[in-house]
Amino acid sequence: MNTPRIPFPRNGLISYHYFRNRDVSMCDGFTLIADSGAYSAKTQGAEIKLPNLCAWANEWRDHFAWVAALDVIGDPVASRKNWEEMRCHGVNAVPTIHFPQPPSAIDAYTREGITFMGLGGL
Repeated sequence: MNTPRIPFPRNGLISYHYFRNRDVSMCDGFTLIADSGAYSAKTQGAEIKLPNLCAWANEWRDHFAWVAALDVIGDPVASRKNWEEMRCHGVNAVPTIHFPQPPSAIDAYTREGITFMGLGGL
């Protein structure tokens, strides 16, 4: 009997928390999305510093399809502030809004020209 083979993935999500001290070019050939890894960091007692995240995102920008903005679950004001600051640091970050924000929260970002964003369920 032939066992079906699952093709090796070509896409991946990597986080600053785990890859901040690694050579991201080792992932050449993959389509990568960059994330802060803030949730993982928090569960391990670590903190993500926004300027360091931005420096990492800029250093490896040629390896990323896109970079997720540092969102703060439960705090849409802080999430937007982080997104704006990342843009000021030259990172074309993708913002995320989380439930229970109303759908109208999307409008504030579309007025800024955003056509691609994350939607979180927490």
